[in-house]
Amino acid sequence: MKTKLILVLIVVNSFVSCAQTNLKNYQCIEDYLESRGIDNKRQAMVIKEKEKNKSALRIFYGGDEISNYSINYRTPLFEEQAWKIMYKTYSADTIVKHWKSADFPNYNFIFQNRKGLWTFNFFDKYENNQMDVYFISEPMYYKNDKYIIFEFSEGITGTSGIQRNQIIIMTKEKDKWKVVETVYDYILH
Repeated sequence: MKTKLILVLIVVNSFVSCAQTNLKNYQCIEDYLESRGIDNKRQAMVIKEKEKNKSALRIFYGGDEISNYSINYRTPLFEEQAWKIMYKTYSADTIVKHWKSADFPNYNFIFQNRKGLWTFNFFDKYENNQMDVYFISEPMYYKNDKYIIFEFSEGITGTSGIQRNQIIIMTKEKDKWKVVETVYDYILH
């Protein structure tokens, strides 16, 4: 009985801790889309599966133990101690989460599974209806909630695929999220 109670407490604690690190809404992403001038009436595609936090963390860090890049870019906003806190908070979250239309009520997005992207069937379906494709991660807080960081990769439904892999760093000013910096992935650029 005691073991079951401990197990239940562990499960409840994990749900609560995950919930505390997530935003209640995605206003920062909406503000980013607006700042980019992305037309909310024009149809675009969002990949259902949210990008992994570790990917955004890797780009923000400016490298990893696997890559042999010696000329990695690291933003001046990077601080080792603050990054370690952010990494500890968000890197263990490996549960696959999905975007849904309720997350972007003001945009004309269609949602596509990652599996099946840029296959023959995919090209046949979108050959005459090319559109932008967005891969977006869950926003993460940085430096005591002063900044929000998320991955926003872009491509098109045509044969070019992913064209830009980046993280967006934003801060809130007067109830609106503003872009502070865009950091491009050192592997793809």
